[in-house]
Amino acid sequence: MSICILSYASLRIDSNKKDIRNVYKENGALENLSQYLNAEDFTLINIIRKMNPLVIVEINPTALKAEHMVKLPVIVYHSHDKKNLIDSVIGLRNNLEKAAVAEEKISGRYIRPIVLFQAQPDAQENSDTFDKIKIAKSNELRNTDLMSRDCAIRFIITINALKEGWDCPFAYILASLANKNSQIDVEQIVGRILRQPYTTNNTDKILNASYIFSCLEDFQHTVESSTIIIAGKELAAKL
Repeated sequence: MSICILSYASLRIDSNKKDIRNVYKENGALENLSQYLNAEDFTLINIIRKMNPLVIVEINPTALKAEHMVKLPVIVYHSHDKKNLIDSVIGLRNNLEKAAVAEEKISGRYIRPIVLFQAQPDAQENSDTFDKIKIAKSNELRNTDLMSRDCAIRFIITINALKEGWDCPFAYILASLANKNSQIDVEQIVGRILRQPYTTNNTDKILNASYIFSCLEDFQHTVESSTIIIAGKELAAKL
C-alpha cells in the first residue's frame, strides 16, 4: 500500500507562470510503472490517476487546529520601514523563546522558535537582499536536525528553497522582503510556519500562533486574501 500526502499547492498550477508543479513533470524513475499501468506518460499525477486512489481531503483549517496540528491564528504585521521590521522580528522571536523556555518547565517539551527571512533574488533590479549574509543556492540544511537541542539555528534566509518539500515545526515567523503577488507562492511559503510542534497546544497562547511580517504592498495584499489567513482571523475572533 502506498500513501501520498499532498498539499493543494502542489497540485494547483499558476497560469501566469511557465513552470509547473513537480507532480506534473515527467519522472524517468516512474517510466516502468507507467508502462505497467498503461498510463499516458510517466508523470506522478497520471500514475496516481491510474491507481484509482482513495482520496481523503481535510478541507477546513479549523479542523486541523482542533487536532493541534497547526499554529493558528496567523497574525500579520506590516511595516514600510525594513529596519524596523527586522528589529521587530528579532524582538518577537526573542519573546517567543522566553515563552518556550518557561513552557518547557511546565510540559518538558523543547521548542526553539525559528524565523524564516524571505529575500528577493539578487538578479532583480532594486531588490532587497541580505548582501552581507551568505544565502544558500543549495539545500545546506539537508542533514541538519533543526529540532535537536544541539542545533543553534534561529534564523534561516531563503529565496525560493522553502516553497515546497521543507518542514520544521519550530518555524514560527515569516519575514518577507520579497514582493510576491502569486497566491500559490505566498501560501506555500506561509505553510512553512504553520505546523504545530509535537501536535500539542501550549499553555502560553503566544506559542500556538504563527506570525508574518511584510514590508511590501503586493505581498501584504496577497497574504490578506489567503484562505489560511481568513481562517486565522476567524479563529482569532473566537479565542
